[in-house]
Amino acid sequence: MRDDEEPPAAGRSPRPVSGFACVGLGAAPAVLGLLPWLVTGMRLPLQDLWAAPTLPGDVPVALLPLSQCSTSLVPSLLVVGYGVAGVVVRTVRTRLPRGAVLAAAAGALAVDVVAGVQALTTVAAGLSERTASDVHLAALVAVVVAGVVAGLVVLRLVTASARAAAAVGSTLVALVTGTWVGELLAPLAAVAGPSSALVAERWVPALLVGAAIAWGGLGTVGRTAASVLGLLLLWLVPAAATAVTSAAGSRVLLRYPSEMAASAVAVLRAALLDPALVLPPLLLALVVAVAGTALQRLLRRRVVVRGA
Repeated sequence: MRDDEEPPAAGRSPRPVSGFACVGLGAAPAVLGLLPWLVTGMRLPLQDLWAAPTLPGDVPVALLPLSQCSTSLVPSLLVVGYGVAGVVVRTVRTRLPRGAVLAAAAGALAVDVVAGVQALTTVAAGLSERTASDVHLAALVAVVVAGVVAGLVVLRLVTASARAAAAVGSTLVALVTGTWVGELLAPLAAVAGPSSALVAERWVPALLVGAAIAWGGLGTVGRTAASVLGLLLLWLVPAAATAVTSAAGSRVLLRYPSEMAASAVAVLRAALLDPALVLPPLLLALVVAVAGTALQRLLRRRVVVRGA
């Protein structure tokens, strides 16, 4: 056993669990991941390349909010489901048989394949017949596939025996959870204010990355590297998501790929180098990590004292 692996729980033996139940450990969280979109009524966002003029209330229902403006939302809906599945499997792993992770991955993948195929075929049926529509549909397919692949990677990392790997997986989930929470809060904008979703998107990832660092710890080289990587990703990923969403969501730039790419690079540079945008989330993550680490040490000391 490597030094960054967690020892198996003593005095416990795996209880037989049916394969169907293990599949459900992935399928149920995958549905939960789609919750922010399911509660909206699931009407597709308006499509710029739609064949016929359509009112918002007449747009068809789809299981994913596919559009050029959803490049960060769709992956978050998918990845969060795999992240929750990973946490559940890791929590009850002593009761699960071999192959439980694969079964959970199959359950989550089945849900996402159904959602992705239904949404993509719905969009394809309404698009006008031109080259731009084909490129648009191909880009949406790439977004869905990327979200599913990222989710499977997250599930594998979160369920890994090495805590460093699990901490990296938790960090990846944390980075997309802000968008997930923001979308879930969107229907409450009339009560909580439109800024509630923006607050969630900005601060929730920092809070969760700090928690992942505290949970992972710094006791080994692997765990220390995972903590540093978590902070690096907290700096890079939100900036990249902002750049892509800003450029892809521009209806003006939609027909000018070179200008769209230039706009994305400009936004990325600003998001990476503006101290007002970069430093507050990083500082919050560090504060949460330090506080969480101190709390864990305090709780361990109390356990030792009581045991003595």
